[in-house]
Amino acid sequence: MAHKKHLPDHADTNYLEEQDALTDTRLERIQDVARKRQRGLIVLMENVFNPYNLAAIARTCDAMGIQELAFTSEDGEPFNPEETGALASRSAAKWMTYTYHEGHTAEVLTQLKEEGYFILATSAEATAPNLGESNLVHPKMVLLVGNERRGISPTAIALADGMVKIPMVGMVQSLNVSVATAIILYEIVRQRQNIGNPYRYTPEEATALTETFVQRHLEDKEKDKQKGKKKTKRYET
Repeated sequence: MAHKKHLPDHADTNYLEEQDALTDTRLERIQDVARKRQRGLIVLMENVFNPYNLAAIARTCDAMGIQELAFTSEDGEPFNPEETGALASRSAAKWMTYTYHEGHTAEVLTQLKEEGYFILATSAEATAPNLGESNLVHPKMVLLVGNERRGISPTAIALADGMVKIPMVGMVQSLNVSVATAIILYEIVRQRQNIGNPYRYTPEEATALTETFVQRHLEDKEKDKQKGKKKTKRYET
């Protein structure tokens, strides 16, 4: 059975007790973002080779309202995605929920299918349905993307419930994995919105996520404060 590890979400205090550390505008923004998160939608990157691509995907996920980003890393060492990528991508990473799946692709996908997820795999095959012609609305769905070296494995393709490709008319017939993921996620969210988007977080889920977000915000504020103190001490010596 595949095992998965969730990175700590740091939500171990009641944010209502610490609201004075937030501006009203910031709190309203956090609450609005939490309400608009997409329920039942996970992005899974198979066998991450370049963690920077995962960081770029995290930025897209946050922008599209996707909370859960999962990955496997069979050929490399586990890493902390919150500490990977350019500054802009790391700032997005702190708002994500990451899951590192230990185990091989077959174990991971079989477990997700048993949990009721529809596995949608990206493809460059000519026989795969075009993005705009595919029904991408499912109550529980995993968007499976491959790494930049080998793409999606044959095992993953065999276990996928559906395939989708991005039609291209240029000389180049492939896109960077983070770019391709962004295009497909946009279409998934667009189709969900066209039917009234019934898959947004419930009020209870949004409240719990708000608490997590606020705690992360407070922790970042404290880290910035400590960095400021260290700089001041260095200037005084």
